[in-house]
Amino acid sequence: MVGLIHRDDLVGSGTLVRLGDRRGILTAYHVIHDVVPKFDFSAGSQDSLGLIIEPHERAHRFEIPLGVEVTTVIDIAKPTVEELGPDLAFIEIKPCHHLNELDARKSFFNLGVNRGKGLQMDLGEKDLVVISGFCHEGHTTEADKDGFSLVKGFKGFTGFTSIENRREHANYDLCDVGVDYSLHDDLPKSFGGYSGGGLWHVVVTEDEKVGHRSPMFAGVIFYQEQISGTRKILRCHLTNSVYRHAIDAITQTKAE
Repeated sequence: MVGLIHRDDLVGSGTLVRLGDRRGILTAYHVIHDVVPKFDFSAGSQDSLGLIIEPHERAHRFEIPLGVEVTTVIDIAKPTVEELGPDLAFIEIKPCHHLNELDARKSFFNLGVNRGKGLQMDLGEKDLVVISGFCHEGHTTEADKDGFSLVKGFKGFTGFTSIENRREHANYDLCDVGVDYSLHDDLPKSFGGYSGGGLWHVVVTEDEKVGHRSPMFAGVIFYQEQISGTRKILRCHLTNSVYRHAIDAITQTKAE
């Protein structure tokens, strides 16, 4: 999980993934294309993409320059309907010292190795899933801290939930997961910044103590909707969207 920063503000979340030798960030299409001011990926651009990659960072955020052919955006699915998508994009990070440093500090989930397993998954209401991302709500702003004139902090949030329903739109599979505010007082009221975050399947084990197997990446969050005064749903792309459509789009786009 990473937070995506542009012009000193949180614009969304993403998951570090790899496909063969290609590595980058899987996120939502609207996170990349609807941000204001817009990202500038053109040659010679002075723009950059900031990443939140470690908890309690004392150093400045990790930055990737956009105008020196370090990154390429692969548009997997442009939304036809805001609340239904499809809404996926991949930011490919080319081989360079920025990628080497990121690779040394974070893990990239291997989509290719897990493709068969992902396509066979059939998640439903009985499966335990986890949502992960960064929220704009509750961010902190501190002046003259750690040698910087201004430091902003954004909170990552991970929580257990369950799938409430599934549907398809434009041949992409979707699911809704629930947020029940009657269970906890400290849940984010808004999940702004969470778009592009990850949905994970977790299998709990119980031998001598409760544990879990390695989480399986299962989807991408892209939309939130308030259902009632105490309930909200987060809409996600599910396994077919990731392990078929996303992988196909990346594979069909020639690596430069």
